[in-house]
Amino acid sequence: MPVVFVGVGAALGIVVLFLLYLSWQKQLNDENTRIKQLQAQKADLEQIKASRWDTFEAQKEDFDAARANHLNNYSAIAPAARNCWTK
Repeated sequence: MPVVFVGVGAALGIVVLFLLYLSWQKQLNDENTRIKQLQAQKADLEQIKASRWDTFEAQKEDFDAARANHLNNYSAIAPAARNCWTK
């Protein structure tokens, strides 16, 4: 009789461990799927960031060129403007 109880207990233990294994395996698969989704999203966001950074750099270069042009024009007319006020 004790052998039957030990056998039933061992069988129940194996069933419980198997159910735990299945549960953990499902969680692992879900997490791996989530990781793949997040990696794909990260790649998309990095592409967007790169394209916007390139656009920003181009706009910055345009702005810097316009600013330099404006300062050069101002430097050219500034002495004439100073002479106008000192007369």
